[in-house]
Amino acid sequence: MRRRDAAAAQLHGRFITKVFKDPVSKQPRSFWGKLYYRGNEHRPHYFHVVYEDGDEQHMTAAQARKHLQPAGVQLPAGANIPEPAALAAMQHRLLSCLASAAGIPIAAADVPAAAVELLVEFMQDSLSTKLVDPCTSDQSLAAALQQHGHQLHLTAATSSTDGVIVAPTAATLTTCLSALRHVKAAWLACYLPSGLSSEQQYLAQLLSAQRGSTLLRCGRHSWLVIG
Repeated sequence: MRRRDAAAAQLHGRFITKVFKDPVSKQPRSFWGKLYYRGNEHRPHYFHVVYEDGDEQHMTAAQARKHLQPAGVQLPAGANIPEPAALAAMQHRLLSCLASAAGIPIAAADVPAAAVELLVEFMQDSLSTKLVDPCTSDQSLAAALQQHGHQLHLTAATSSTDGVIVAPTAATLTTCLSALRHVKAAWLACYLPSGLSSEQQYLAQLLSAQRGSTLLRCGRHSWLVIG
């Protein structure tokens, strides 16, 4: 048993690669990860693994060796794996933002016509779905959607079959996501404007990973559709 523990400890800090579905392209791709030895008290799941996109998991020594990269291999250009302490600090800051966000007015972003059309294309099978905006009360977006035959109600969601559409600014995205944490709806479409911080992008990723997501892109602008 001690020999196994010692062999596992020697893998601390080594890199692995593992294939997951890319959240944007929905296609399988290889992600880099780093092994952190947790101690023999966690046997057989010796390792805490942190991946380049911030995801984490625990692994046994056998699982780690299956994906292990040769000793001395360096991360490729552009890949960056956050240290566990930095990742925990980021998560703590995000939770603090969520805790303090309630009650702050949520400003609406200026959604370009091309982005509106992209959302309308996504909703082509949702003509019978009640659409609501419980946060930003975006009159201009409501008017733009009405031109495409969709009525956006500037009220709270009242049914799990509602579709929620929000278009916050970069400055109010965190507040908006906080307000929608407990909203139950058929789906949520959140406009992601340019200028988001890395923490906001990570927060959106955490939210999408919990319930599954579709990312609609239009130039520099995107819609994150969850549900």
